[in-house]
Amino acid sequence: MTRCAIHSDRGKLVFRFRPFQLGVALILPLILGGFAYVLLYGKERTSVFGFVFFAFISAILLYGWLWSIAGTEELEITTANLIHRRRLLGFVRTKTYKVAELRFPRFDVRTRGKGGVRTSIAFTYGGREIRVCESIQASEANNMMAAVLRHLPELSSAWGRYIEASPSPKGHTVLNLK
Repeated sequence: MTRCAIHSDRGKLVFRFRPFQLGVALILPLILGGFAYVLLYGKERTSVFGFVFFAFISAILLYGWLWSIAGTEELEITTANLIHRRRLLGFVRTKTYKVAELRFPRFDVRTRGKGGVRTSIAFTYGGREIRVCESIQASEANNMMAAVLRHLPELSSAWGRYIEASPSPKGHTVLNLK
């Protein structure tokens, strides 16, 4: 579940997303606690390799858990730039894209593994595919694009051919070219 807030100011729109996932927030601490218990209180002593492996996997899982409960993603759209920020506990990663160079904006659905689905807003920039707003829902993406075109009509040349998403009766996402 993604929560999206829209703020408009003179000549710019700001979208803030909180990608909170209840399952990750609740289950991950239990998994890490179980691993730590086995590592520290298991009957057999673990090797240095086992400890390093556990620390590495735990760091990756901890990052995912922290992102799920405390991370935010922000898109600031002006007539000249799209600024993408990811914030986690005071650390900020910012990337800036020129709106005039954005091509083929769309709602992106990717499958991974055995039935896992990842969604995002994607566009082509400088020959590369860029994805922002991971785990955004189709309705949020459509509302976001409608707000961009409503508040910044001068961007219709870049964003006017946004590929809209709509859920099908079978639960799949269908993309509709405007």
